[in-house]
Amino acid sequence: MKRDIVGAPAALIFFVLLMPGAVAYGQEGLYGSSAPEDASMVRVISAATGDESITIDVGPVRFPDIEPRTGTPYRPVQPEIYLLFSRTSREIFSPERAQFYTIITTGDRVLVFHEDRHTDPARAQIVFYNLTGASGGLDAVVPEATLVEPVAPDGSAVRVINAIPVTLAATGADGRTVSDGIDITLERGASYGVVAITTADGTVELFIVEASVSAE
Repeated sequence: MKRDIVGAPAALIFFVLLMPGAVAYGQEGLYGSSAPEDASMVRVISAATGDESITIDVGPVRFPDIEPRTGTPYRPVQPEIYLLFSRTSREIFSPERAQFYTIITTGDRVLVFHEDRHTDPARAQIVFYNLTGASGGLDAVVPEATLVEPVAPDGSAVRVINAIPVTLAATGADGRTVSDGIDITLERGASYGVVAITTADGTVELFIVEASVSAE
């Protein structure tokens, strides 16, 4: 099954469609210089813990068939007023020109994050999203370092660091590690969304979506 969450200009009627089938959505392009300077750039990440793919329409721009724990490229969206739907929440979305946004959906909820354009070609950017339901942060386990101090539930934080191989883990409010480590080799000039979620069995899990840009 896949679940459609529709966002459209607020003057229209909004609805949610359930549709069968699922197709993985790939990323293309590079984040950074290829992003138009005056565009509103939007991507969608699915933090769903089930097996349903999700489609979100932001006005005429469709982000189709997003598999759980994956995300789309940033795509240009016309600056207008939109309404995003999920099963238990609605979110008004008013993107501005020359800004970057991430929409994260769990299927039940939809959240919008306004974030910084990554401009340092020599370093990597990490954008941490805490969807665990409790205050939490992000550490590098190898090499050992605190990257993001605990942020509130549904909060986010940005860190720019040297581009090196690291093992990342989520931390609790007390700074202790609460998830398994996840290995990644950070690349210069790249931006990575690191999402912390709570799975159905109550454990905290991280997944990573590398940022990219599509002109379509």
